[in-house]
Amino acid sequence: MAIDVFIVLGIFFISIVSRSIQALNWSGMVASIFVGLAIWAGLEWKGLVLLGLFFFTSTFWSKWGKNRKQMDLPVIDKEKGRNGAQVFANGFIASLFSLLFALTDHPLLLIGFIVSIASANGDTWASEIGVFSKQKPVILFTAKRVEKGTSGAVSMLGTLAGLAGSFVVSFTALLLWPSIISGKDLFLLTMFGLLGMFVDSVLGVTVQERFRCSKCGNITESRSHCGVKTVQIQGVQGVNNHMVNFLSICFTSILSLLFYQFFG
Repeated sequence: MAIDVFIVLGIFFISIVSRSIQALNWSGMVASIFVGLAIWAGLEWKGLVLLGLFFFTSTFWSKWGKNRKQMDLPVIDKEKGRNGAQVFANGFIASLFSLLFALTDHPLLLIGFIVSIASANGDTWASEIGVFSKQKPVILFTAKRVEKGTSGAVSMLGTLAGLAGSFVVSFTALLLWPSIISGKDLFLLTMFGLLGMFVDSVLGVTVQERFRCSKCGNITESRSHCGVKTVQIQGVQGVNNHMVNFLSICFTSILSLLFYQFFG
């Protein structure tokens, strides 16, 4: 009982501190508390270790080289800290799998949980590290080079970073659940996490909304720029970066369940 209280207080404490250092905004802080409590309720401390690995490493990479990123990424307008939509986009599926695993104890649901975290981590590492590539990224379908930070664009550095991010989560899962996760699973989970990154890229190119600033002419993912409303020029209305993250994680996690069900 005392340990449970300590863990709950720890979730609140980390969320509040993350807000104070602008890793999260207010809505992100509240969302992170809900996600943390849900994962703790389902998978206890082991689930929180995997969630914490994603959160802390992603926060580190997002802060690393921040000034250079702001100069090099004219397409992106980031808020100060992750907001609630971003937290839920990356953590809702993991929370759901965690709670379902607690209710059923079915190992496939643990696989879905791990893949959802691996996919989110791989995509975040790819985005945050890939911008330091010396070459401009390319669009998957056309190989056309575009500005750094363009959603859906990939680079060799970003892809390797995504692979590393997925592997770190998968390897940690192997250490946490050795009776369930095997060496073969380590490879498969890593590949599914990497697949999530590519699915995110495909959705980013095909359906994610983009806007043009009517004042400066820059392409942006924001509905306002330079103090004026932007004009949508691409994508499906309402499908922003957070929605793309959610859809890619959802698709990849479900695909991993189907694969393990029939071939695992």
